[in-house]
Amino acid sequence: MPEETAMNRIAHKIAAALPAPLRQALSSRALHAWGSAIPTADAVDLGLVRRAIRDEEKLAIDYRDEQARVTERIIRPIALIYYSEAAVVVGWCELRDGIRNFRIDRVLTCAPTATGFGGEGEALRRLWIAGWKSNGATGIGS
Repeated sequence: MPEETAMNRIAHKIAAALPAPLRQALSSRALHAWGSAIPTADAVDLGLVRRAIRDEEKLAIDYRDEQARVTERIIRPIALIYYSEAAVVVGWCELRDGIRNFRIDRVLTCAPTATGFGGEGEALRRLWIAGWKSNGATGIGS
């Protein structure tokens, strides 16, 4: 389609004019939105989460699971998803040694750690996406 080609050309021109960190943020697939989000818990500043994703900075969270058990986690946040029921942070969980989804409404505390994971974000997002494909999922909500 000619429109897609023109859009791609424009996107490439915009990206070429940006400094490298902004160019990477523009091309990153770290922010996903499906439907409309419900209000989030007061304990989490989504701006802080988005900044941690962009800057590849670990977050310390206290997380309450479905059974109301609370655990302390250090996560490497890689994506923020807005579902109609909840907002979710996707990240590499150091406690569980794997990619996990954290519902924002279950996060009791959230703070930056001043510890980065620079250069790992895109690789972790590829690992996350590969997990959908290996499970036969057709999208994030599957």
